[in-house]
Amino acid sequence: GSYGHKDGINYLLDAFNKVSKHRSDIRLILIGKAKSSINEKLRKYDNTQIIFKGYLSDEEYWHELYSADIMCMTRIDTPFSNAGFPFKLGEYLATGNSVIATDVSDIGFYLEDKKDFVMAEPSNVASLVNALEYLINHPEKRSTIGIHGYHKCKKYFNPKINSQVLLDFLNKLE
Repeated sequence: GSYGHKDGINYLLDAFNKVSKHRSDIRLILIGKAKSSINEKLRKYDNTQIIFKGYLSDEEYWHELYSADIMCMTRIDTPFSNAGFPFKLGEYLATGNSVIATDVSDIGFYLEDKKDFVMAEPSNVASLVNALEYLINHPEKRSTIGIHGYHKCKKYFNPKINSQVLLDFLNKLE
């Protein structure tokens, strides 16, 4: 897909740029179509640890997702973000990899910070830096957090289960 202002990519780029100054062993891989302002920021940083891959085939996309150590869903705090639920979060949790997500919508209702994912404040670079450093500096916790997030994904974000719950509810209305 594409990403822009609502997705908080500017904050993620700022946070990663700060963290990567002290870590040569990390990479931020961006997939999808970026707005021109994001491309300008990438050129400004000239950070070889940030890799922009653009659109990928489905096979390449899923390979990248499953190969990642840390997934980041960094939506900003807007009425749009809080009115819906970010589908990418379910996708990321389904990989079994650790996930950093900003506290928007009902995420905190379903997931527990530092158990199922690592929570960051929306639009807050320092909070994203802390979340990134936590998972980078605690590799032994990434796996456990990823597994717990995967189980929560199966429980709460499973379309088969959710559609049956909806169908059961609708049948009770008759």
